[in-house]
Amino acid sequence: MTRIPKSTAGLFALLGILALPACAPDPASHSPRVVDPWIRLAPPGAGMMAGYLVLENPGEQPLELVAVSSPVFSSAEVHRTEIVDGVARMIAEPALAVPAGGRAVFEPGGRHLMLHGPARDLGEGDEVTLALEFSDGARIEVQVPVRRGPEGGAAGTDPHHEH
Repeated sequence: MTRIPKSTAGLFALLGILALPACAPDPASHSPRVVDPWIRLAPPGAGMMAGYLVLENPGEQPLELVAVSSPVFSSAEVHRTEIVDGVARMIAEPALAVPAGGRAVFEPGGRHLMLHGPARDLGEGDEVTLALEFSDGARIEVQVPVRRGPEGGAAGTDPHHEH
């Protein structure tokens, strides 16, 4: 039987402990991600604006978006558009479930962020901080540009341009 000196065994143990973090999954890789966020440019003096993004959940557990806020707006809500008897209605969604490995798409004519009471007029190219809060206490902040539309179209070309 071959014996390993205590000093060598201690070195192997230390190297094994130091290698553990490299083997552990990166917690950031399971955190929610915001992709392509933007706020639609609105006419000066508009009382509300609309925000769009893709919220990805790469984690192994579902997550629930429970609040959105911004220092630039008096309030922010998740809404979805429903057509009822030919009339578009905005339905508030107080919480939005995003399945594990899934995503939620916020887009013109569908789900969107309803941003009430801007503190100032926002121009094209301005950036706004949005904070997204989840039921597990996680919070992410993103910088969101103000622009005319998904392909640079004017606000007036979308029937939901104000929301």
